[in-house]
Amino acid sequence: MGSEQVFKGGGFAADRRAGWKTVSRINSGKFPAPRNKCAGSRPLTQTPLASPREMTVTRAMNGSEPKEFSREVENLIAGFRGLPEDDGRSRRRKPQDLGALIDELLVKYRISHDSLEHSIREKWPEIVGVAHASYSHPLVVERNQLVVLVSHSVVRNELFHHRSTILDKLRQLPGCTGIKSLALRSGG
Repeated sequence: MGSEQVFKGGGFAADRRAGWKTVSRINSGKFPAPRNKCAGSRPLTQTPLASPREMTVTRAMNGSEPKEFSREVENLIAGFRGLPEDDGRSRRRKPQDLGALIDELLVKYRISHDSLEHSIREKWPEIVGVAHASYSHPLVVERNQLVVLVSHSVVRNELFHHRSTILDKLRQLPGCTGIKSLALRSGG
């Protein structure tokens, strides 16, 4: 109860005297003032001074996780201890396991898997024939359209006339069912 109640929210003030910390509730208008001789403050707890590390170890030994304080409370504690305050706007995030994060990125960006374009390039000589494959190169799939770079106009014309057959063979490849058309571009 001691240190957790001390820094739970705004409106608390701490006073250090003789190795003990007396915590009092500042009357902010939310609660009526106490009706005793000490109208300004009311002692809540008295605990020996402990470092934040000692408090964390004590909580860990009690079986509870250490509490994350808000930036406002951290700055209040820093002011009490004479440390610089954190004026940054960034959010603190819990650390993640690096291995799990890398595995997630590999799956998300399909780094460990062959891309659609790579599987099309591997099968390209079987789809269009070895002669046409030496003069053409599949580049990328954009908006359900396979862009093919063709270096010879005769091969470009042949591929244009056989585009429906090429599309049928492409759609038989895994992951290529969404390809609707071919875009034949000169170059290369």
